[in-house]
Amino acid sequence: MARRHDAGRYLLEGLTPQQIELRMGISLSSVRQYLCTLVGEGVLRHSDIAFNIAERHLIEGAICSNNSTQVTDGPYKNLQMAQQIYVTLAKQGHKVSRDLVELYLITRDARPDLYALICEIEVGLSSHPKEKSSQLVVLPWSPRWPTGGASFAAERR
Repeated sequence: MARRHDAGRYLLEGLTPQQIELRMGISLSSVRQYLCTLVGEGVLRHSDIAFNIAERHLIEGAICSNNSTQVTDGPYKNLQMAQQIYVTLAKQGHKVSRDLVELYLITRDARPDLYALICEIEVGLSSHPKEKSSQLVVLPWSPRWPTGGASFAAERR
């Protein structure tokens, strides 16, 4: 089994990236690379990583502060933002590594996870034959909708 799969298994067991770093005897950068590779392979989701970062609340607090949000758009937006957040956290007396801040910034965006979930749903729905798809949702009652200008409450009387 590849080392990246060990890192993914440890993450799914609930270990933080720092604990994975210590257990495997590798750098946090290597842990980050392994976990991001597993996201690309579809083994992990961004949220799996983001929610295992214990310092995420500190990082979010720094993101919300006025000093950390002045970043222009561009290809290095996360790196610029990571540096600002790292400095803000250091000024507040928190020791959070810049690699961890970068990892959190990469994984905090929910859009890739939502896209993957939608793809899974589409594949699941397309695997059912069309004649059976009408049987997927069967209502035990038939809805009564108001007709014309009458209100629903008046029609129920």
